Amino acid sequence: MSNKKQSNTQNKKSNTKIPSKPVKLTSHTQENKTTTHSNNAQYIKKPFFENLRNWLIVFLTCALAFFTFKLYLTTARSIEIAQQSIALADSSLAVTKQMIAMQERFAKIENRAYVIIKDGYVGFISSNSRIPSGYVEFENVGKTPAKEMEMVLAVGCDTSLSIEKINELLRYKSDIMISKRDFGPNAPKRQEFPVEHKLAEEYPTIISGKLKLFGFVNIEYADIFGDRHFTHFCCVYNPETGKSNILPIYNDSN
Repeated sequence: MSNKKQSNTQNKKSNTKIPSKPVKLTSHTQENKTTTHSNNAQYIKKPFFENLRNWLIVFLTCALAFFTFKLYLTTARSIEIAQQSIALADSSLAVTKQMIAMQERFAKIENRAYVIIKDGYVGFISSNSRIPSGYVEFENVGKTPAKEMEMVLAVGCDTSLSIEKINELLRYKSDIMISKRDFGPNAPKRQEFPVEHKLAEEYPTIISGKLKLFGFVNIEYADIFGDRHFTHFCCVYNPETGKSNILPIYNDSN
C-alpha cells in the first residue's frame, strides 16, 4: 500500500511542470541576429539592383538602335539628295555644253564667209554672134575671207537637165578652173564663162528651142574656222526673150 502511494507521488512529481527561467540574450546572439537581418536585406536589394541594371541596359540598347535607325534614314536621305544633286549637276553641265556649242555655232554663222552669185547670164552676145558666152557676178557677203576658193565654170547643150548630167559636165570641164585663192568680203567680181566655139554649130538648134543652152558654176571654199562650203549656180538661155533664166535645179549653197 505504501509502495503504491509512493509511486503515485513520484508520478505526480514527474507530471508537474517546472517553470523555465527567462533566457538572457548575449552579445554573440545579438550579432548573429544582426548578421541574419543584413543578409536578408542584401538578398532583397540585390535582385532589385540587378533588374534595374538589366532594364537600364535594355533601355540604352533600344535608344542606341533608335538613333542608329535615325542615322540610317538620315544617311539614306543624304545619299538620295547627293544623287539628285549629281544628276542636276550633270543636266546643268549638259545644258551648259549645249549652250556653248550653240554660241560657237552662232559665232561661226555670224562671222564666216558667204560666197553668193549675184547675177549670171548665158546666151549670145549679139544676133550676129553664134558662139555662146556669158558671165557670173559673185561676192563674199560674209565678215571674213573665203579661204582657198576655187571655181569651175561650164557651158553645155542638152534637151533636159539632171544633177548627174551637170556633175558629168563639170568633171569634163575640170580643166576650166579658177585657181585656189582667198576671196575677201565686200569685193564683188565678175567671171566670164569659157568660150565654146564648137557650140556655134548648135546655134540653129538652140534658137529653135530643140536644144537648151545651160551655164553652170561650182564654187568651193573654206571659212576661217576650217569648215568647207559650196555655192552652185545654173541658168538656161531663153531664145524667145534672148535672156537667161535661173533654174531651180543646182542653185544652192551651204
